[in-house]
Amino acid sequence: RLVAPLLIGTGLLAVLTVHDSLVVTAEVPAWMWLAVGGVTLLSAGIALERHESGPVEVSQRLVDVVLTRYR
Repeated sequence: RLVAPLLIGTGLLAVLTVHDSLVVTAEVPAWMWLAVGGVTLLSAGIALERHESGPVEVSQRLVDVVLTRYR
């Protein structure tokens, strides 16, 4: 019951943020978005390698943390 308002509020905030920042981000070249996405994926891969875990273990751990906090 308590998670629904949090999710709805977060979703609305995300939509409003994207809508308001479209004017600024329309001027950014397309290659920059690809570069940001690539750097993000590389950073995630490096973090997973350093912790010697895979995406499945990390996602299961994230689900466990969320379930223990919001139950």
